[in-house]
Amino acid sequence: MSYTSINQVGGTLGGGRRPQSEAPRPCSGGCGFYGTAENKGLCSKCYTAHLKDLMAKTDKREPDDVTKTEILNKSSSPVHVERKRCGVCNKRVGLLGYECRCGATYCRLHRYPEAHPCGFDFKKAGKDAIRKENPVCQSDKIIDRV
Repeated sequence: MSYTSINQVGGTLGGGRRPQSEAPRPCSGGCGFYGTAENKGLCSKCYTAHLKDLMAKTDKREPDDVTKTEILNKSSSPVHVERKRCGVCNKRVGLLGYECRCGATYCRLHRYPEAHPCGFDFKKAGKDAIRKENPVCQSDKIIDRV
């Protein structure tokens, strides 16, 4: 089959190329290459330069005072960065790792509180949990007895 017979059947040659209805026009940027209608008559290189110029013009615009205060408010809040390394040996911990109650991530060797400098008070947390789960049952004190 030849190229013309494929186009007559309705297929395309070259994996999805569209048949061109008009002759190629030179780039309107004057570089010597050919431009396309999709790129406003510019070649790919001139079109990317045109886009960079547009982006530079929009970036030079001064933001409003409201946006400046919003940016300051956002930057003052701490940014949480996920650590993918052990807090002691700096070894990669994989997808999950072991997150301790002190807030750091550790490898399988340093996951226990005895194996790393853990600042979490487990005794106090246990006492608080027991106090919440088991409220004290006692009657009101009688001030005047008969």
